Amino acid sequence: MPLSRLAIRRLLSLAPVLATLSLIGVSGCSDTSGPSPAKPSFTIDVRFYGAPMTDAQKALFTTAAARIKRIITDTIPGVATGVLNLATYCGTDSVPKTGLPTINETIPGVVIYAAIQPIDGVGHILADAGPCAIRDSTAHNLPAIGVMEFDSADLATLTNGGSLQDVITHEMLHVIGFGTLWSNPDKPNDPKALIAGAGTAQSRFIGAGGIQGCNEVGGAKICTTGVPLETGGDDGTRDSHWSETLFKSELMTGYAERSGPMPLSVMTIRSLGDLGYSVDPAAADAYTIPASSVALSALRAPSEGPWERLLIGPGVTLGKTGVIKTSAPFARFRSASAR
Repeated sequence: MPLSRLAIRRLLSLAPVLATLSLIGVSGCSDTSGPSPAKPSFTIDVRFYGAPMTDAQKALFTTAAARIKRIITDTIPGVATGVLNLATYCGTDSVPKTGLPTINETIPGVVIYAAIQPIDGVGHILADAGPCAIRDSTAHNLPAIGVMEFDSADLATLTNGGSLQDVITHEMLHVIGFGTLWSNPDKPNDPKALIAGAGTAQSRFIGAGGIQGCNEVGGAKICTTGVPLETGGDDGTRDSHWSETLFKSELMTGYAERSGPMPLSVMTIRSLGDLGYSVDPAAADAYTIPASSVALSALRAPSEGPWERLLIGPGVTLGKTGVIKTSAPFARFRSASAR
């Protein structure tokens, strides 16, 4: 039976809808691949040793690790440890660090051993932290194993002041290389070193990423030749942190705030890229260099006491099949009381 003109017009008016439904149906039937596999991510494996911690205390370390994993966006090469006595290689000042195991495994990212235990009583040393095993130069000498130890006597002060989480994150950033691996421990004159003018009033970080980050937070006038580093304090403060005088509350200056936030800026994140990590600058906290800092005509050492002091550990360099050699000593930092 032939279609009437009215029926034909109705069919024609429905044609776009039918075509759309047809495409949806075809697409739905043909897409059998499922979701794309997740991209491999940077790993930080926090392992606790020593005196038992509460769940709340452990959460502070895992929260810091999660924060850094949002910043570092890609994997780093796995490395084999061979049989490695961590009590020896993670010790400091030639003293073994008790309670650490002997391991034999492949590490895909960074393993951090964390402890809360007595060090020297209230108001003195807060913590020590840093890498104790690094990869070889084919993997940018990035850390494989590090240690963080906090004095149980000082936890109440840090907790009551609201700064404990920031202090733990600060120390964990030292473990992954901030301030500890800015120069190659086996090549002190390496042209790729990220510090110029160390030990002088003009000490500065010269990595391109860090300089770009400084410009982004308002430091174009003060970062023309590099990001100014701390020149006051002792060996664990100077030449390994951003200048406190200029950058004030930023997380990676050498002086802790007694209260208030310590933002992790894009300057710090981009400086991690200079070490060889892939980073996400968008993961930064909001931060702008104070206007009073930009107006300074000369650097001044802050009047507060230093936060950290330098400890020298033996260290070890690892390759894909285990220990390559014992490294020249490289830094781990010990925190003193906050300002």
